[in-house]
Amino acid sequence: MLAIGGVPLFFMELALGQYHRKGAITCWSHVVPLFKGIGYSVVLIAFYVDLYYNLPWSKCNNEWNTDKCFEINEISRITNQANTSNLIRNSAALEYFSRQFLQFHESPGIQNLGEIRIEIAFSLLMVYVICYF
Repeated sequence: MLAIGGVPLFFMELALGQYHRKGAITCWSHVVPLFKGIGYSVVLIAFYVDLYYNLPWSKCNNEWNTDKCFEINEISRITNQANTSNLIRNSAALEYFSRQFLQFHESPGIQNLGEIRIEIAFSLLMVYVICYF
């Protein structure tokens, strides 16, 4: 379904936006004024999908997580406990960023910058290529 309907419609919307020099919301009103609501619905659907989309760093069952990791749905259970040692917790997203992405746990200190991470450098290069070329 994605190959038959989704990708061609996506490229059609990109081509219409490029031709009319308009964004997703205002592009459809230039094609057919009656279709003005399609742009609003496309943006609204993208917004709703972004809200519930499961990210790999939202759970604590990954190799980079520690014992202090907590998931967002565990907040009420953690705050209701009387033991104060449980209050020093890290979110799953924070542990992903600091332990998997930046790998702070492997660094001896802030004075050691470490080596260049190829995946981060490649991602930065791709962002520059997409934005400026």
